[in-house]
Amino acid sequence: MDIEGYDISKLTSKFKIEALREILKVHFVDSKTRITEDTLQLVAEVVRVLTTEATLRAGRQAHIEGMTEVRVSHVEKILPQLMLDFI
Repeated sequence: MDIEGYDISKLTSKFKIEALREILKVHFVDSKTRITEDTLQLVAEVVRVLTTEATLRAGRQAHIEGMTEVRVSHVEKILPQLMLDFI
């Protein structure tokens, strides 16, 4: 798939399920709370989509500014709208 000159089929991201599990556990109020494997897979997919979209938007922002590399400032500029779109 091609979006405005970007071939997103070449973008890949993968997150370790155990890392996501530990990140989620930090925010559990009750230590007895458990998370299923299906839920972890779903969280991993949401994180993957979010990071892919952030990468594309930051790259597009860098391109608009005539830059050939993405910087933190580009991510900062796209972050507010990205968060609104994912709510």
